[in-house]
Amino acid sequence: MGKHSPVVIAPAYMESFQCIGSNCEETCCKGWTITIDKQTYKKYRTIEIRELRDKIKTSVVLTEDASNADNYAKIKLEEDGSCSFLDDKKLCSIQGKLGASYLSKTCHIYPRTLTRKNDEISLYASLSCPEVARKALLDVEAMRMTHITLPYPNENAVPLSTSMRYSENYPDLLVALSSYIVDTSSFVLRFPAYRSAEAMIVLGLMVQKLSQFLNAPDAESAKNAIIERLIQFTDPHFLTQAGEFAQGITIDRSKQIILLRGVLRIYFSKHQPHSSFKQVMLDMVAGIQFDDSDIEATEKRYFEADSKWFKPFDEAHPHLLKNYLLNDLGKNNFPIGKMRGLETEFIDLAVRYSLIKMILVGIAAFKKENFSEQDYVTVIYTFSRNIEHNLKFMPELLELLAEDGLSNIAAATLMMR
Repeated sequence: MGKHSPVVIAPAYMESFQCIGSNCEETCCKGWTITIDKQTYKKYRTIEIRELRDKIKTSVVLTEDASNADNYAKIKLEEDGSCSFLDDKKLCSIQGKLGASYLSKTCHIYPRTLTRKNDEISLYASLSCPEVARKALLDVEAMRMTHITLPYPNENAVPLSTSMRYSENYPDLLVALSSYIVDTSSFVLRFPAYRSAEAMIVLGLMVQKLSQFLNAPDAESAKNAIIERLIQFTDPHFLTQAGEFAQGITIDRSKQIILLRGVLRIYFSKHQPHSSFKQVMLDMVAGIQFDDSDIEATEKRYFEADSKWFKPFDEAHPHLLKNYLLNDLGKNNFPIGKMRGLETEFIDLAVRYSLIKMILVGIAAFKKENFSEQDYVTVIYTFSRNIEHNLKFMPELLELLAEDGLSNIAAATLMMR
């Protein structure tokens, strides 16, 4: 690291994270499309090691859209879905023989995500990596924010996922106030009196209040109103009252079961889950004992599993799901990461959170007294690999929810407890 190496803000778990290579229970070099950027592809053409050069000729092919510099080529996978360049120790032969500088942008960055908002760069990692999931979820202090010096000579060398520059006078209020919104969202999630469910319900209430003003004709008045409400949601007395309201919300088990059934139907009919996620889902189904012919009995078993096995454990370890949510806010640059609007961004997060929580309830019912923190790690990393990395599934699921009238914050709130 040199004199001008950039310093970024990151959660504390990034200080100790490093790839554990062949010791990982689920390699990131199997089951996914591995893209090669144009610059790396050109570098591969100059490799003089005959064995690698010949392998590259047969295993690296141009994509259909070679005009995209980041998705210029891809690696042909082996029959078992693994990368063609893995050696007999399941390590990358390119990195082993040529060094990390010969890795493609995808392989070099994953599971890290680097984003810039104005002059601040943030570093997070995807929980689809089992080792990241362990680091980020298990430690109570994992999401404490800190500063890390990156191993790049200057900021221009940082491989950013996104970069945005804007001021508080930016015409889109959501963008202009996004830093205030995410900071307040983080404050709500971190509020010590809340479990993750109460925090998400209160966050949904905040999103509803803010959404009333985002498209108001008088931008200055709307901006002031939004800031006033953000300040309100950092008041501990107000949050205590809001938490009591969240705890009093009637739980709609039927909508939760509808959501779970929809996930099972869509995912397993249209997609191919990795074996680890398939096993998680099978264990969840066995725990709840799904019975489409008797939904009422299924709801009853789910309620019993929640109250007897999941809730007591979750109350004793509230940081596990909170850490998932906090990491998601930062990694996905909430609320402007995908520029779909504040409510849509929140509903996407709320649905994923609800699914993870419901799967955990089923796993708790299946494992009973053997339910542990490791189950959170397994559920979340397999969920992330199969659901969050699948660009088609969440849109399909949100469409299903819209058809059932469940695509608004009020409906999402009923599914989160």
